Amino acid sequence: MTEREHIENMKQGSQADFNWLYDRYADHLYGFTLKMSRSVVVAEEIVQDAFLTVWQKREQINPDYSFKAFLFTVAKNKILNLFRSQVRLLEFEDFVIHSNSIDLSTNAVEEKISYDEFVDMLKVAKDVLPPRQLEIFELSKELDMSNKEIAEKLQISEQTVKNQLTSALKLLKDRLSAAQFLMLLFL
Repeated sequence: MTEREHIENMKQGSQADFNWLYDRYADHLYGFTLKMSRSVVVAEEIVQDAFLTVWQKREQINPDYSFKAFLFTVAKNKILNLFRSQVRLLEFEDFVIHSNSIDLSTNAVEEKISYDEFVDMLKVAKDVLPPRQLEIFELSKELDMSNKEIAEKLQISEQTVKNQLTSALKLLKDRLSAAQFLMLLFL
């Protein structure tokens, strides 16, 4: 029986065909999620959640498309959603952008820097910010304050907040790009 036939049967509610797909992809998906999350517990949960989503959305799965790509996309999105729910900091958003810039269809996942390494690099990069820009950046991105709230707190205009935040983000992104490049050279 082909994978396509297993998918068709699963779409009709076949638990046996779902189990066949699980057996075929669970270990590989676990390795993928472990590399992305760097946590055994998270990886196990994501695998289970991804397959639960497959079962719940089985009727919508198109057997003409790659089941593996669908499954891995579901898992990747679950990991990103988990991290987003835990952290609302710029450093994570930039980490996700960096992660997404690497082609996940290859083994390049191993080349990704860890979240902790990225946070460390961001801390170093923040040292280049002038004190006022650093304060505005931290209020905005780490304490999740609006530009209006920051302006009121610091008794400055909202436009000044926007300008300082834009400058801070540009400096940080420029600094992080250089740091990532140097880190890759020494790996």
